[in-house]
Amino acid sequence: MGHLFARTGGDLSSVRYLDIGAADPVLGSNTYALYQQGAHGVLVEPMPYKADLLRRIRLRDTVVRTGAAFDSRRSAELTLFGPGNAGLFDTFKPAQFQRDGGSNCARSARSTCLSSASPISSRNT
Repeated sequence: MGHLFARTGGDLSSVRYLDIGAADPVLGSNTYALYQQGAHGVLVEPMPYKADLLRRIRLRDTVVRTGAAFDSRRSAELTLFGPGNAGLFDTFKPAQFQRDGGSNCARSARSTCLSSASPISSRNT
């Protein structure tokens, strides 16, 4: 991020981002440091309670409550692993996630709509 500060003199208000699977507005966020310096962008988050939290905390950002598709699918099953709000919804099949060393404690699964990633970006920037 240092090169952004050097190029902009520390004012990142002209910087835009697209954060797919934004989840928490602050903790573990890929874009929060940019946001703190004036940047804003599009946060894509399929889970209603996480999208609502993003809308309340990240006021300059546009929050899109959908999943991002990188193929022709327009829905996918997302499985929650882990407790409460710390849970991670994952598009992997639970068996693959567990085989690759993930948790065995799947809590729930739900179907969610997907939108093509390219139009999400072009409609909201």
